[in-house]
Amino acid sequence: MILYYAVGGGLGHISRSLAILNRSQWLAGRTRLMTSSAIAGLTVNHSPSPVDHVAEETIRSKRRYSEFLSDYLERYRVRLLIVDTFPSGIVGEWGWVKPSIPVMLVARHLKWKEYSERAGAYGVAPAHTLMVEPLDQEQERALENCGDVLRMDSPITLEQPQGRAVKSGVLVVHSGPAQELAELKKIATERVGGADSIDIVSPERGVYPAESFIRDYSTIVSGAGYNMCALASQAAKGVTHILHPFERRYDDQFLRARRIRDGMWSGAVGDGAQKAATWLQELAAGYLR
Repeated sequence: MILYYAVGGGLGHISRSLAILNRSQWLAGRTRLMTSSAIAGLTVNHSPSPVDHVAEETIRSKRRYSEFLSDYLERYRVRLLIVDTFPSGIVGEWGWVKPSIPVMLVARHLKWKEYSERAGAYGVAPAHTLMVEPLDQEQERALENCGDVLRMDSPITLEQPQGRAVKSGVLVVHSGPAQELAELKKIATERVGGADSIDIVSPERGVYPAESFIRDYSTIVSGAGYNMCALASQAAKGVTHILHPFERRYDDQFLRARRIRDGMWSGAVGDGAQKAATWLQELAAGYLR
């Protein structure tokens, strides 16, 4: 069994993971997906693998979380760990548990100094790292010292962007706090000239995935997390993405938004999620023989 560990808030971690798992029946059929998002229930019907949820109160207790993960690895006979973003886990949990199984990392950019000081550079050293966007030099160097690193040249999106006739309306997309959603609505009203109608995709509306709505609109207003920036970089001609960065503990949305404005991924070719799935499947197959 493979554990795909996508613990983190919002829908970003689990959506990126689902994008990859949905591209490989082989991988999905041998995987359980773990999340901590309070709104992960929205995604269950879109997952090709079983989805397990770890409660926030468990994460807050080092003892309980360590016991939970140790029991989980034993119960499901996990032989391979794929970790999204946080090599030590969200609070350093893999440094507590230290599983004696191979680890692969899907690495997103982190505020490495802040993260490594709180959680440790890596609780378990990933033997293989897939860089899904450029990293800080210190973060990249730390991961290169652990094992081999593959740099992605295409973004990972849940669905392949498609060129379609678009509405003239404005869509606000966000899975974060209510006050951030209100801020995006204000930006949409002000920057798009007081649009008469602003549509919203948010967890409260029970909408998932957002991609099925995004491709119908000419203007999309969102934060600057990885997934929305990936979509913005692949937008069809005539579609405008307004990316408004929010402050995050470990994610630098301001840096990512600048990179998108400077053309990151603008010349990307092919399906990034498929490339990632193929890479992970080939490695996993070697370990699970």
